[in-house]
Amino acid sequence: MPTNKGKFRGAMMCTSLNAHNLVELGRNDDLISLLYILVEFHNGILPWSDVDELKIQALKEYFYGHKLLKRLPKQFLEFESCILSLEYTTDPDYAYLISLLKQAAEEKEINLNDPFQ
Repeated sequence: MPTNKGKFRGAMMCTSLNAHNLVELGRNDDLISLLYILVEFHNGILPWSDVDELKIQALKEYFYGHKLLKRLPKQFLEFESCILSLEYTTDPDYAYLISLLKQAAEEKEINLNDPFQ
């Protein structure tokens, strides 16, 4: 359970809603940030990439849940569901989350050992 209100930390584009709400951040928030980064890698842009910083939180709230992932492999829906089910003190099942990402990469015929371009 978060112990206190925090200060805003992170890059506005990739932080979780908890960061916007100044809630103390946990591992679940790190994984949400990772999800945003992966969505940006896949789509080339996030829905809030070219908007005023004051509107980013509202757009993240609008796209919360499956709306953000409609163009991504189905494994991302499960990845997101796992992340959103986590409480502050819950240990994420990293092995399972990694397996979902590997499955998605295989489905898209992406070699994870290739250099990023």
